[in-house]
Amino acid sequence: MRIGRQFLFAGVGRGPIDGLKLTYRGSDNGKLLLYAGTSAPLTDSEKIDRWNESHMFGGELTVYYLFGSVAKFSYMRRSKSVEPFELNPPRLGISSVNPTSLQRQAVGIDVTRELNDRMSLYLRADLSVGDGVPDGILALERGELIVTYNRPKSHYITAEFLNRRPLIYINSFFSRFSKLLRRSNELSFALDKRISEEFWYNGKIAVVQYGAPSYGGESSRSLRFNTGISLNGLTAGLTVRNGYGGDWIGVYGGYYGKITKTISLRLDGEWSAFSLTSFDLLDDSDESSAFGVRTGGNWKINRHISVDAEIQTLAQSIEWANIADFIPFAGNDREFRAFAKVNFWIFKGKGY
Repeated sequence: MRIGRQFLFAGVGRGPIDGLKLTYRGSDNGKLLLYAGTSAPLTDSEKIDRWNESHMFGGELTVYYLFGSVAKFSYMRRSKSVEPFELNPPRLGISSVNPTSLQRQAVGIDVTRELNDRMSLYLRADLSVGDGVPDGILALERGELIVTYNRPKSHYITAEFLNRRPLIYINSFFSRFSKLLRRSNELSFALDKRISEEFWYNGKIAVVQYGAPSYGGESSRSLRFNTGISLNGLTAGLTVRNGYGGDWIGVYGGYYGKITKTISLRLDGEWSAFSLTSFDLLDDSDESSAFGVRTGGNWKINRHISVDAEIQTLAQSIEWANIADFIPFAGNDREFRAFAKVNFWIFKGKGY
């Protein structure tokens, strides 16, 4: 049992809540997770909503060895009170909006199956159901199929197909325009290759096809590519995106390792240049940039106490074409954060 502010990862139930989470584990057959609470505010971190202001409840059932597979079944219902409002002047035939408190109701299923000693299959489907569907009683929000081929200590090859549409809450004003949403189909291939004992190479290429809205129009395409290496705790890589939705090029690097037997250190950062509209990379007035660095560590003082600390800094400049002197959000220039946490372990195994 866990009480307080926490982040949920339970199939279709995801997000921060102020509430209760219960987990029951069967011996070898599966696990049941139940939760209920109010939604944690996104801006005022010290505020706790009342139940009639916002709440979310649901659960996830994990079943092992179901016809040779591991299956997860999840359910979630999320509500938040929304004030009715008028449109003046009316737009698209809509003059007033009086939404219900229900934001989303969804079910999900995840299935993992080992096909043989080297191949595995993963299937996932997230569906909005009942009153949580903007148009109808059932809608596929996300469908995913992944096939993985692996030769341990040699290489891993992954092929993935993903179909999804932007998630719009049923009580949002934007749900009135659900027919304008573009579904996307993404096909990707990834390779992780072991070059030597501690040297790994990884690469991934994906093609994303954005379908035309249901009212008509043209489809669009985006190409995504990233590659990188890792060696003895060091990582470095390159990321490139091009096409619909803008262009992006970035580099990243980092290090994670133990300084002593009880102290570990992490340092990583990245730089990127991008645009929210298509442009020629590194040669356009609508070019934005961002640079971020994080460093932190963990100190295991003894069997029962450990300390975590981390520092984060971000510098960015967001440029919007044809909009002069426009800052889209606070923190557009620089931001600094520092975190510290002390962990107390009441019971600790002999393997520490």
